[in-house]
Amino acid sequence: MPLSDSNWATAVIVSGALLVLSLSQATLAQIYEPPRPYAMWDTWLFPHGDEYHLFFLQSEPGVTWNKIGRAVSKDLVHWTPLPSIPSKGPSGAWDEAPTLTGTTAKVGDKYVMFYGSATHGQPIGIMTSPDLKTWTKYPGNPILKITPPHYTGGDWRDMCTVFEPNEKRWHGYLCAQTGEPSPTLPKIADKTLVAWVYLANRTQRGGSVLTIDSGPNAMDPFDGIVFGERTPGKWMAGSEGFHRTPQDQSSHPDETAGPDELVQMAIVYKGKQIAIYRNAKPYAAYDVDKSSTFGNGSAVIMGLRHVGAGEQSGRFFAGAIEEARVYDVALDPSALAKLEPGKPSDPKPLGQWTFVNGSTADAMGTFPNGELHGGARVVDGKLYLDGNDGYCITPTKKPRPCVAHLVSKDLIEWEYLPPIFADPSFYDMEVPDYFELNGRHYLLFSSGRTRRNTSGRVDATGTWCVTGEHRDGPYHVGKAPLLLGCGHGRFDNYVGRTIPFEGGRLLYHHTAGGGPVTWGVPKIVRQSADGSLWLQYWPGVDKLVTRTVIDGAKGVPVDKARATGTWQPRSGGVMGKSEPGQKAVLWFADSPAAAMITCKVDAHPAKSIGLVWRWDGTRGAGLVLDAKGDIATVAKMAKAGDTPSPQTVDDYRGMELGRKPARLRILVRAHRVEVYVNDRWILGTSMPDMPAAGRIGLIVEDGSAAFDDLGVAEIEPLIIPKSAD
Repeated sequence: MPLSDSNWATAVIVSGALLVLSLSQATLAQIYEPPRPYAMWDTWLFPHGDEYHLFFLQSEPGVTWNKIGRAVSKDLVHWTPLPSIPSKGPSGAWDEAPTLTGTTAKVGDKYVMFYGSATHGQPIGIMTSPDLKTWTKYPGNPILKITPPHYTGGDWRDMCTVFEPNEKRWHGYLCAQTGEPSPTLPKIADKTLVAWVYLANRTQRGGSVLTIDSGPNAMDPFDGIVFGERTPGKWMAGSEGFHRTPQDQSSHPDETAGPDELVQMAIVYKGKQIAIYRNAKPYAAYDVDKSSTFGNGSAVIMGLRHVGAGEQSGRFFAGAIEEARVYDVALDPSALAKLEPGKPSDPKPLGQWTFVNGSTADAMGTFPNGELHGGARVVDGKLYLDGNDGYCITPTKKPRPCVAHLVSKDLIEWEYLPPIFADPSFYDMEVPDYFELNGRHYLLFSSGRTRRNTSGRVDATGTWCVTGEHRDGPYHVGKAPLLLGCGHGRFDNYVGRTIPFEGGRLLYHHTAGGGPVTWGVPKIVRQSADGSLWLQYWPGVDKLVTRTVIDGAKGVPVDKARATGTWQPRSGGVMGKSEPGQKAVLWFADSPAAAMITCKVDAHPAKSIGLVWRWDGTRGAGLVLDAKGDIATVAKMAKAGDTPSPQTVDDYRGMELGRKPARLRILVRAHRVEVYVNDRWILGTSMPDMPAAGRIGLIVEDGSAAFDDLGVAEIEPLIIPKSAD
């Protein structure tokens, strides 16, 4: 159905006319936060003439993402709020669930906005507008759904569109999951795990004789016959996070078998009842709050407790397995008593491993042949496990997070192409973006639950960048793929996308991690010689400056009554010196709560140097530079003796701080802190528990250091506009 006036005539108008406000009254100098009581999440920008239209997922008290919020700006700093667009449909509609992130494009004389819905399968639809003011829903919605063979699973979201003029068609990118999982299995709810096993010793802890496993992450469900994990010498039903495992196992009998004694162990799962049997006799039984279910893509493991078990000791089993079986029914004690290795049973097992002739094949043909890892081996019809790293696993193919690729000539009818990028090391992918820069092609996507150590960050999350030589790939993960993010498992910066800007690209994003969610400080995208990207300070932020507090060229005030250690003015700055094992601190009398602090520092001579803000006498926040460790740390500062002491919030490593002086730029505004080194963005952190006001200060620990070209400027506070609705 093409985008004709007649087809759109039946659509329902979902937003009123543009609110008419005087710019002089309505605009506010701010990096945007929506009018209260509304809240924002993912954002997308649409440049139009000399204006920038900001769209974002908007919530109101008690309702999540029920509207698409809006604001408009001519400079990305001064914003006018606009009426929001109702996006969440009525009960029973395809879009009845909270709205998912979209994008806005112009086709012909109309504007088209994609948006998704968090219902099952996450379908995607569109709205249209003749003027960016009044929006109507397309009557043929939804237009995009998960479609095999290229895509399956549950993710299908966050459309990004790019028009290719040479092809005269649109390329669409969205976050999805790759094709069908394997092996193909029935729904496994009630079940029985049974194995005949020899224990190498009774002191081992935490290995599994037999596990059925749904995935590679720590909290992916698994059920297993586990020995000694919680209580030494006792069998238990292992499960992710002990969700189906009792803490008190005092009633479980101690195991007495020696290494030459064959023991049959079985666990029966029936509804919310779990029963453990040893040699077909009751061993333990209890009820759980919620049962587990397994299906397509599940694995069977012998030797390793869980694929997602951490890198700690006590996750591998030591001994030998004569035979193992998985039933998709709950067997009763009499049926268990009739089971014998190598002999058929009624009912038949779903999976059976006899290890005859050295094989790891499933005699039932349900699961693929097992793969041996580490010190696992099959000898004389038994699977031997060394307890160190040996295990056997049936391989699986899971739907993998990917960036889906589609093409269209009219934004309505789409051809589904294979994924343009997929990588199982990312738990999920969200809000993709594509652009070309100087002959190289880039895909961005955000990942919130993926934890990798990269780009100078430990345990990182955020917006990642992969690179290709061609639009259609292949795309590769480089050495420093985290373009915008945070470390230590934090969630401070998210969903980075870009727009064309002054011959290059400008990245925008929203903030998270505590405190109100705001539209973040835009950043210039820069390209290194090897094609990797980094983010540079955007001078447009200078429009927030309202007055100069300290200008090093005019001198830096040194009030000895507000200082410890030795401080001496120098051309453009100040020199601080502390006694060995001590800290020298200089506080400024005029210390705005919303500030831009700049200076050039040489952190090498001292153990560390720091800049502190909003110090109320007992606590504050600060940046600490450790040249020897090459670490820049944003920290909470608490009083220790007479001076502030840091507690790490987030840090960045690998800036070569000890080799040459570094230019620092720190933006402190409301609950947000942004840190730039040599105008390269390295840290953006939410610190909602900072004091509302306090002094700005300099710290030198155990040595001397100079702060040159020192500047402190007051900037506009974050002002919350009145509602535009």
